[in-house]
Amino acid sequence: MLLALKNMNMNKAFIAIVCLLFSLLGRLPAANAGANHAFYPLPHQEQGSLVSAVKIINNTNGGLWFVDVQGELIFYDGRILHSTVDGQGNIIKGVTDAVMVNQSLWLIRDGEAFQYSPAETRLRNLKISQIPLKHVISKGGEVWFANDKGLYLVTERQVRPAFFSLPEGFIATGLYLAGESLFVAGESGLYEFKDHQLIEPMTYPEYQVTAVYADKANQLWVGTNEGLFVNHIEKPYLFKDRKQLSHHYISSISETDSGLWIGTKKGLNLLELESRELHQFLARRHDIFSIDGNQIQALHRDDQGDLWIASNNGINYFPNITTLFKRLRYGMQADLIQAGQINDVIELPDGDIWLATDLGLVELNAELDIVRQITSLGVVNHIAYRNNELWLATERGLKVFSLSSNEQVSYELPPWFNNKHVVSIMVDHYESVWIGMRSTLYRYWPDSQELVSFGSHWQLDPKGDELATIIFEDSAKQVWIGTDYALYRFDAGRLQVIEQTRGQGGVLDLYEDQMAQLWIVNNHSLQFSPDLKNLQPSTIKLMGERANPYCVVSDNKGVWLGSSKGMSHFSFNADLRQHFAPPAGVIENEFYSQACERLLSGKLLFGGREGLLEVTPDKLLQLDTELSQVVIGEIRINHQLRQFAGASEELLLVPFGDSVSFNLGVFPFSGPTKLQFRLSGNEDDSWHSLNGYLLIFDTLHPGNYTLELRIDSLNSELQQVTTFPFQILKPWYLSYWTIGTFILLICSIIMLLISWRSKNVKEQNLHLKQAVFRKTVRIERQKQQLHSSNKQLQYILNVRQNVMAQLSHELRTPLTLILGPVKKMQEASHGEEAEKFSMIARNVERSLHLADQLLAKGALAFLEPEKLCEQLVSPILQATVMSWQMEADQKDIILCLEDKTEGASIKTAPYHLEIMVGNLLSNALKYTATRGCITVTAKNDRVYLTISVADTGKGMSEDIRDSIFTQYFKEGAEFNVESGFGLGLTSVKQLVECYEGDISVISYKGVGSEFVLKLPLYRYDKRGVASAANDCPYIDDLPMTKVAPNTTTDNSTSWRKEVIALVEQHFHDADFGTAAAAKAIFTSERSLQRKFKQEFNMSFKDYVIQFRFEQAQLMLKQGDKISDVALSCGFNDPSYFSARFKNSFGMTPSQFVASAQGCK
Repeated sequence: MLLALKNMNMNKAFIAIVCLLFSLLGRLPAANAGANHAFYPLPHQEQGSLVSAVKIINNTNGGLWFVDVQGELIFYDGRILHSTVDGQGNIIKGVTDAVMVNQSLWLIRDGEAFQYSPAETRLRNLKISQIPLKHVISKGGEVWFANDKGLYLVTERQVRPAFFSLPEGFIATGLYLAGESLFVAGESGLYEFKDHQLIEPMTYPEYQVTAVYADKANQLWVGTNEGLFVNHIEKPYLFKDRKQLSHHYISSISETDSGLWIGTKKGLNLLELESRELHQFLARRHDIFSIDGNQIQALHRDDQGDLWIASNNGINYFPNITTLFKRLRYGMQADLIQAGQINDVIELPDGDIWLATDLGLVELNAELDIVRQITSLGVVNHIAYRNNELWLATERGLKVFSLSSNEQVSYELPPWFNNKHVVSIMVDHYESVWIGMRSTLYRYWPDSQELVSFGSHWQLDPKGDELATIIFEDSAKQVWIGTDYALYRFDAGRLQVIEQTRGQGGVLDLYEDQMAQLWIVNNHSLQFSPDLKNLQPSTIKLMGERANPYCVVSDNKGVWLGSSKGMSHFSFNADLRQHFAPPAGVIENEFYSQACERLLSGKLLFGGREGLLEVTPDKLLQLDTELSQVVIGEIRINHQLRQFAGASEELLLVPFGDSVSFNLGVFPFSGPTKLQFRLSGNEDDSWHSLNGYLLIFDTLHPGNYTLELRIDSLNSELQQVTTFPFQILKPWYLSYWTIGTFILLICSIIMLLISWRSKNVKEQNLHLKQAVFRKTVRIERQKQQLHSSNKQLQYILNVRQNVMAQLSHELRTPLTLILGPVKKMQEASHGEEAEKFSMIARNVERSLHLADQLLAKGALAFLEPEKLCEQLVSPILQATVMSWQMEADQKDIILCLEDKTEGASIKTAPYHLEIMVGNLLSNALKYTATRGCITVTAKNDRVYLTISVADTGKGMSEDIRDSIFTQYFKEGAEFNVESGFGLGLTSVKQLVECYEGDISVISYKGVGSEFVLKLPLYRYDKRGVASAANDCPYIDDLPMTKVAPNTTTDNSTSWRKEVIALVEQHFHDADFGTAAAAKAIFTSERSLQRKFKQEFNMSFKDYVIQFRFEQAQLMLKQGDKISDVALSCGFNDPSYFSARFKNSFGMTPSQFVASAQGCK
């Protein structure tokens, strides 16, 4: 307020004062009505949510239950109003009365009795009476229901309720417990029910009884529609000054340490039982201390002894601790402070208290009674006492008020003090007066009227002039000047800034405690220095985030601070010990003035938002300030509501893997409170801070846990701990029955494996036995075949010897006879004729050489490579083509040679290249018609020699082309001279493959054929290589070339073995055939049939049938049953097997077995 008014001129100040007066008139409280009582509304009401309750019930596990005027049952955990739901999630409505016993609520809903279990969210209809019930109350562990017919006693152990009737015609309006008796109130009169008996006669027959209560002194208080009565006296109770609540409808009665509380339709009343003084509390719109509504519907004392007031406009909370705070409120009445703000407070040696306010001075006595108010001085910012005079820093200059003459005193001051804004003032031990103004500081000696100005050169604020907000002298006679920029020390006529106070928003207050320590209240922080000489202020952590300090004062045990978050108590070491915040007697933002003082009586005064606050620190420190406790509002498993209001009739069981969440509250309420939790049973059982009010566990191992909750405060170890046990169930796969089932299953599997293994071993033995028999039979058959082959071979050798001897005579003799004359004719001839005889001689010698090999080693001896030698390709090709030119001329066929192999040589045995090319030319001449054409092309690519023989013959079909290189293959079925024996092309292929070459054919029907032969080059030199004549001599010193194996033959053998193994493995399967075999070896059925026919000279189907019958013979010989043999060999029908066996062998299986046994 001081900062807000510092720039005002006189006119603006006057307008502000007038406006303030009007605002005060609008919020004036009644005199002595609730000045020391603060009724706190629920946080929801401050946010606009209204709960109008007709009954309030204590919850066993903390919190309260409300039955509102609309019949809804509500649970309040201090933070949230929870609508009560049943097991189907429906909100419970239609409730008119309720009571809680242990962990259950007993309700009257739509005239029927119900039991509600918050631990199970289960609502059960008790079906007590068909006549509508009206009221319910508990006594010990008993529950009593009432209607117009009588009382019903219900316990959890009773199957049926006990009934006690009421007099006929009695209309019950209420059921109350007072002392050891039940009282049934009616529209006319009151009955007492004690020891299960109705006590006659009826009392108060002329009144409608509305409330019954027994106080601590066992006095019975009865409320009626016509007032308050006591102890069965049928005259209204008289209060002090003979007042009475006649013609008042008494709605509820309760008691706290303050006295007896009486609720009526015209407000709330407090009766002090000793003095019989009655205080009335009414709802006022702009009074933050008042109740919210005048029509009181219910009063309730909770377990802490605090009062809850339910009115037509909401619910208020009155803690007992508020009685320790005495307030003198603002207002326009004579007994109130006629101001809007207190700027300074000072106690004089005689015990009088003076307040500096925005409307002048106020004098109080030690009991805070107002002695006088002086409003002519205007806004007074600070007060300083000197020689029975009050020196005042006002908005209109420096003023002096004499306590002796009770009037203002004039001093001859410089004119610039007149009507100027004086901010602060202080009288030092020299009796000089320090005066703080905007941008200027003065020191004045009234006795000598000497004035010293310090100017403004000492100010360091870069933004401009500084305002001297506080001037203070410590016990060491040092003067400190606090400004809205920093703190300065006056030393030897100079002002020195304290660097640590810069950037703290300016100094608001300075205080020295009993330990000669300086406390600095800044706009943004609180600083503390234990040494006045060597000032080193350090910042103190305050209670609450972004708390603003305002004023500091001390007592014998420490230092008290008024801040925006409440009132804090520090030790002399600046350790925070206790903190008082709403609802602990103070209200939100109550402290916002720099006015505070310690009185000679030891009490503390604080200027606040609503007036002057008096505190007795000793009593306050003796109380347990931790009024709040943690309440569990809801418990959810996998986000589904499981338990309510912290109830736990049985241990909460949580399935493994499910998340469990706790929705927490703080009762009664305490703003943004921090919580701590600890989970016992976990590996880490230390306390942890919780941000917020929702606690979720989703990764707990199976086991028992106990959740402990408390408020995170200064004395957390002393806080009340809320506990909740629960259990995480073992997963289904760790339960005893699952483990037993698993063990049984394992044993069963082991037994099955043993049985299967035994059966498998037997089958393997059987298959092994069959395989041994098959192998034995195969060896026997091979022996027979070998023996037969040997005999046949011996016969062939004999024939061969005879044939060879005859061929030797028939073949060599003519060739030898021809060679001699040819050579003589060669020698005698010249020119072209001599070359022709030379060619004839060479061909005859070559024929003799081939005949010698054929006669000496066999028909295919020329296919075996002999000693290799290097041979030029071009001469051999030219000679070979020339040797076939005559035959081509005879058939009128054009024979051409395109030779591009000059300098190229290959390494082969003598005559092998002639044999290969000659066979290709011979084949081409056979199948080329007259006037056809044969072209021989030879070229090399420095790696391979390529020889192509192309003709214009009739060509070949695809089937013939695939079989052209097969041994003994002929196009026609009958033998003729032209076709030969089918050995020529086969011999060429074998020779080519011996030299690691390749031969292929391209042919089209009616177009012709082309054979391409490729052989590896040995050497290539365009200049040529010196070599012998066409009869190339052997080169013995050259190493023998290693000839690669016949890969085609190897591949064929591997394929045959694969197919045979496949048949041996699957012959017992009746569905095994060509399709299954082709799929198994990743080929088509047609390819398999063609290649199998080529390799085995029979179809695949015939081979499988033959193999099956061979196995059948073995099994029949070893004594197996015919039916078992049929199934084992792939025949589904034994009759069909017998018929096929007879067709194949000429006898039935039975006959075969008999013949086999007869042979033995």
